[in-house]
Amino acid sequence: MRILYLFILLLTFTSLWTACKKQDIQALDLKDTYYPLQVGKYIIYDVDSTVYDEFTHSSYTHHLQVKMLVADTFRDSNMKLNYRYERYTRENTTQSFQLADVWSATKEYGRVEVVEENQRFIKFIYPPVLGSSWKGNAYIKADLSDPRSKFLGDWDYSFSAVDEGFDLKGTHYDSTLVVLENGELIPQVENSNFKTIYAKHIGPIYAKREYLEKQPSDLTWQSGFSVEYRINSHN
Repeated sequence: MRILYLFILLLTFTSLWTACKKQDIQALDLKDTYYPLQVGKYIIYDVDSTVYDEFTHSSYTHHLQVKMLVADTFRDSNMKLNYRYERYTRENTTQSFQLADVWSATKEYGRVEVVEENQRFIKFIYPPVLGSSWKGNAYIKADLSDPRSKFLGDWDYSFSAVDEGFDLKGTHYDSTLVVLENGELIPQVENSNFKTIYAKHIGPIYAKREYLEKQPSDLTWQSGFSVEYRINSHN
């Protein structure tokens, strides 16, 4: 079922996060401190996910914490520097984090590429300029027989805010930017809201991944999912 495939994929937070070296003056001009990447850096998120069931006309909500850690670096077959980052989860703060996934990321040629679940995404481009856009899922070839690749093919990513203040959970962030991700949808039937907010010197502090479907003759949403990530702590 398409919704199930997408929910499993997007609950992992396709790409919330990667790593980089200390910045020189040229790098600072590119504003790449929005992706402050270094080995040992982590962010812990509070995650709320909701699935809407079209058969039972009910919803199911789940809460957990996710820790994203830049664990190491390595060179790939082309000798390109990659960052290994690990995703840990736990149901509540009384439990220990358990390793869930291992992904990788690389940054060069003015962009950050992240590999998650064997899919490569162009998550970020430099410098971030209000209104600029790019094909973030350019590496993903749409396959009509595969609900996941069909859904993710040919998405437009864009900066909808750059260097703006933002308040989250009682904390004010002086400089943030917003990346929107938009795919091709069926008007009046499908609705999506994919957004990531980055804070300077921290990285992603908030993300929303929402996809909803409804019947053309019905004004109420019938099925879909919504996942929100809110920063809890970081180093």
